[in-house]
Amino acid sequence: MQGYMSRAGAGGLVMMVVVASAAARCDAPPVQVETGLKYQVDPQNGRAFLASRRERANAVIARAKEWLSRIDVDPVDLRRRGFKGKKHFVEALDTYAWQLRFADVRERPHVLARAQPLVNHASRPEYHDMTGNPEEAFRQDATSYLRAAYLLEKLGVDTTAYRAEMHKVLPRLNAHLGSRGVHQRMAFRWYYRHFGWPYPASMEAKDTEGVIATRRSPYEMKVGDVYDLTHEIFVPFDFGHQPQLNPFFDEDRAYLLRALVPVTAVQISKRNSDTTAELVTCLALLRLTHLPVFEDAVDFLLSAQNADGSFGDYSRYEDSDGAATPVTRYLHNVVVVLDALLFAFQAPP
Repeated sequence: MQGYMSRAGAGGLVMMVVVASAAARCDAPPVQVETGLKYQVDPQNGRAFLASRRERANAVIARAKEWLSRIDVDPVDLRRRGFKGKKHFVEALDTYAWQLRFADVRERPHVLARAQPLVNHASRPEYHDMTGNPEEAFRQDATSYLRAAYLLEKLGVDTTAYRAEMHKVLPRLNAHLGSRGVHQRMAFRWYYRHFGWPYPASMEAKDTEGVIATRRSPYEMKVGDVYDLTHEIFVPFDFGHQPQLNPFFDEDRAYLLRALVPVTAVQISKRNSDTTAELVTCLALLRLTHLPVFEDAVDFLLSAQNADGSFGDYSRYEDSDGAATPVTRYLHNVVVVLDALLFAFQAPP
């Protein structure tokens, strides 16, 4: 049994989380909240804490950006070597889109210049291989292929030719939708609307089997469940690009409050920087930055950076996989931590 106690003082939020046995049920909430506390959007939440960490966060963000500027994420080369090339490619594109969103007028040209090598990759004929690639590769790349076009547009790129290539793949995309998971179907619906494509009628029904819909107990969640939970939160907010949205009903919000606190506490205790970062972004999107677990998660991320600016520890794999690169090992961690810190510290209130 593992305990997690709020650091809030007298008169503040009263909260205790006990990470109990797998038998614990989420409908018997282990999170005790003072009477009358409501789940509210309050721009003042967490401001004092974030202000006290801003200088340190800016230094961490700068080192992470420098690490990113030194790597080339070539989706074609990565796929040839058996990696999920478009997935890594989109992760890199996404963080440049976030950087551009929070950049001032003077910094914007520098962000676009750093993103240009990625933009160039998307114009290569061999990148657009979705009509004929094997089924496993197609499934791995399908969401990323659509998201890349979406992110290129956020970077100001003309995607007319890219959209024409996507349209060629539409029948194959439609055919495979029924076999995708909840948050993946949510994402496809989002992109289909954005690109003006009709979504198959059979897939329009509200999903009822996801982590949020089924009120999955946080004490029974495995790593894959936590991943699903975070992405069921990300997608309705356009992966954080539209934080002003309010996509959840009150009962969903109540569940998320009960679930995210113990789940985040566990990930901090396991020193999982990537999962903790995704949960930080979720907490920020849901306006839960006043929670002590949010503060603990941010402090952990600010202390978890490697000397070279990356995040994560993959040294134990150095001798086991000669094909791996800094991109395939560290990029995901760097991107999700950088995005979380950008959103927490640089998003307007």
